[in-house]
Parts: sequence; C-alpha cells; structure tokens
Amino acid sequence: MTDSREASLYRADLGMAWVNDVLAKVPFVLQQRYNYDFRTTRAEQSDVYIETEWLIRPAFPDESAVGITKAKMRIILTGQHRGRASPTIASAIRTSLQLRFEYAVTFAGSEEWTAHPFGDTMRAYVKRLENELKTVLNIQR
Repeated sequence: MTDSREASLYRADLGMAWVNDVLAKVPFVLQQRYNYDFRTTRAEQSDVYIETEWLIRPAFPDESAVGITKAKMRIILTGQHRGRASPTIASAIRTSLQLRFEYAVTFAGSEEWTAHPFGDTMRAYVKRLENELKTVLNIQR
C-alpha cells in the first residue's frame, strides 16, 4: 500500500456545497462513473470526510511512453462546515470542500509504487473529475 508520502498530489478548493448533496452525490459519481470503491465516508457536526480505496489501472498511452506500467489513484474529499442555512433544518448545512487526489505509478521491471508527475492525460482526467463534482454539487465559481 502506498502512503501519501510516496504519491504525487493534486489539491483543489472546490467551494461550498450542501452536506446532504456531498454525501449522496459524491459517492454516486465516484462509484458509478469512475469505478472507485470507498474506504471511509463520515459526516460529523463539524466536518465531512470521504476517502476512496486505491484504484489501480493500466497506464495511459502517455504514461506508457515513459515506461510506466500501472498507475493507482485515490481521492480524499474533506469539508469544514460553515454554518446552517436554517437553524431548524438539520440537513441545511454548508461545507467548504477540498479535493485531494493522490497518484502513484510502477515502472517496467519494478512493482514498487512511486510518485511521478501527472502527464497530460492524467491532468485531464483529474480536471474532468473535479469539474463533474462541481457540477453535480452545484458549486458556482
């Protein structure tokens, strides 16, 4: 298992979203559209935390061109609650979301996972996923 010190990172501030939307829509998008399984999903009084399992895949063509054989990725989404829209409706909680995307690869002749800069295809994948989360959560920028 790769820990985050051995992975390349991408971080983004997604913006404000409703906690109920985060808990309902993020798992749907990540599981149904991107095939991630979940390691942890929790919502507490002050925050929300979603972490996927590592998703292992064959190398993209531009990764293969530099000797990468496999890649793995995981997503950690955290949110700090910023107050309620209604003091009487428990579900009316807004949270400020941060996306953390971790990425590691193996090279030909080695099974050791290592950090590597994102290639063009990987950057496009991450931006597409980030934009889709913003869309389904109705985050305006």
